[in-house]
Amino acid sequence: MLALQAAALAEEYGDPIQGAIQVQRVCSTCHGVARGEASPNAAAPNFNAIAVVDGMSEVALNVALLTSHRQMPNLILSSQERSDVIAFILGLKRPSER
Repeated sequence: MLALQAAALAEEYGDPIQGAIQVQRVCSTCHGVARGEASPNAAAPNFNAIAVVDGMSEVALNVALLTSHRQMPNLILSSQERSDVIAFILGLKRPSER
């Protein structure tokens, strides 16, 4: 039972280190992924700017990653990959921004 609970928590909260690997592989051609890094595509906000949007949360990012955007390719991420990416993005917030 504890193993199932641990697996559920890992999926819910994600691993920001795995998220960093994912965003470098999938997102960095358009988005600046490190704190303060400019985006290669001027129309794509950097992830720090996304992280500090008022009300930005795990739920909001999950919806955004599951929703098609005209300027963004449709991403196919597993739920764990999404959780990892979300953990990475939200981890860019400074403690005073949380």
